[in-house]
Amino acid sequence: MSASRWLDPSWRARALQWVDDRLAELGQARTGEPEQPHVRPWATALRVPTNRGPVWLKASAEGTAYEHGLLQVLADVAPDLVLAPLAGDPQRAWSLLPDGGTTLRAWLAEHEDERFRRWAEVLREHAALQRATAPAADRLLTAGTPDLRPTAVAGLVESVLADPSIDVSSRRRAEREWSQHMAEVAAALADSAVPTAIQHDDLHDNNVLLDDSTYRVFDWGDASVSHPFGVFLVFRRALANSAGIEERGPELTRLQDTYLECFSDLAPQSELIMDLRRAEYVAGLGRICSWRRALLGATPEEQAEWADADSGWLEICLDRAPPP
Repeated sequence: MSASRWLDPSWRARALQWVDDRLAELGQARTGEPEQPHVRPWATALRVPTNRGPVWLKASAEGTAYEHGLLQVLADVAPDLVLAPLAGDPQRAWSLLPDGGTTLRAWLAEHEDERFRRWAEVLREHAALQRATAPAADRLLTAGTPDLRPTAVAGLVESVLADPSIDVSSRRRAEREWSQHMAEVAAALADSAVPTAIQHDDLHDNNVLLDDSTYRVFDWGDASVSHPFGVFLVFRRALANSAGIEERGPELTRLQDTYLECFSDLAPQSELIMDLRRAEYVAGLGRICSWRRALLGATPEEQAEWADADSGWLEICLDRAPPP
């Protein structure tokens, strides 16, 4: 779907009428024209002013349309840890969401010295959310959340390799090495004592909302049901980049230990560390698949604009040595 759809006046009029109707049911009213700060092929978001403070309309395209159903499950199993939708239209993949405060990125811009303490708190809460979703994994899958469980890895690798846009050299490397490595790592991960759960797959400081001392991770359009430790792939890279630290440096090692402590009743620390290394490796496949979902129906120009993100993750995966 082209991002131009989100800018069409007729689409905007229908969306705002739906918002007005839902607000009326909630005893609220819109007080002005909304802002539209995010316009992408895969989704848009409108910040809508009301007489009780702002709300947000999130509209998703075909490849990320499952987000509303996913949010409903999360709100059911862990209502204090997510932004529960105020209303939704599953057919049109629309969600009306409350305002969750400022982003952690904006807050850290003025509180740099708090970065690692705040992230330790976020990771503890996020681990609690993940553990709460483990018994609801089947519900998440039924809601349309993509399946990246170890048993699904082989089929996903095949779908990636079938993409004709992959250049010949990358395809040969993937067929010769990566596909076998991925199968071996997924097989080992299938024996993990940590159950599959929600995996956000895009955890960084601009996808965390801070309201006083409450944190809520949002923007679940990349999420999957998989080994929860895969969340560290993007988190590790994003924090290293924003803080100017090494991905395997002491700061991230301490945060890794803080996160893994939340699962310490399930397995010894040494096993959890190995699970995390394996889950990060498999999560690279998830990143490739999430970009391909995001660009379903995008115009050739939009495909070209975001091509580096898709092919870039494949190159990252091909260059990474698999864990034992």
